[in-house]
Amino acid sequence: MLLLADEAFTRRLAQVVDEAGGQNALARKTGLAHSGIARLVKGGEPTLSTLKSIATASGRSLLWLIAGEVDSPTMDAPSDASDTVYLPILDVVSAAGVGRNNDGEAVLTHLPFPRALLRRLGVAPNRAKAIRSGGDSMEPTIADGALVIVNEGARELLDGRVYALRAADGLRLKRVQRAMDGSVMLISDNRDRYPVERLSAPEAAEVDVIGRVFWTERLL
Repeated sequence: MLLLADEAFTRRLAQVVDEAGGQNALARKTGLAHSGIARLVKGGEPTLSTLKSIATASGRSLLWLIAGEVDSPTMDAPSDASDTVYLPILDVVSAAGVGRNNDGEAVLTHLPFPRALLRRLGVAPNRAKAIRSGGDSMEPTIADGALVIVNEGARELLDGRVYALRAADGLRLKRVQRAMDGSVMLISDNRDRYPVERLSAPEAAEVDVIGRVFWTERLL
């Protein structure tokens, strides 16, 4: 066991849990039991393998998690041509279901992401933003609480792709299908629970397309 369960470590762990979207979300990302995460949050002693799993899932340095002595992904994006891009994680929840309104879009932290992968996908680093999903209507594709990365440079609606959309009822994550009359179908992947929604042509024209979702802990 590692004797490091002090207040400073607990604060760093709480930060990671919050960024992950809660204890259940962190448990899913790490493959650890929720009971184990809950025990650590209450001050339990972690093993090194547990710390490695949490650090890997959160995109943070193991040394930062253990001792708080090195830079974490909250640093500004590096200005050099390094292999890693630090994408901003915005203080925004995009509902995979009924829309959500958000008070602001402050940057919470940054997510390390391979520059080469962005280049291969044709995504400009300064146009990629990470937000968090809320709700289960896009499961199993997008889990409740999962981070998703949006390409703000891809706003043209393509049939069958997933987009972040700001409609009258707030921010949504939906798969889209266009019709010849200008209407747009908003499709949930969890179709057993959520029916297809139809936006008339005038309603669709009022929707603000934030960008196309291309990653949620895997490529879409």
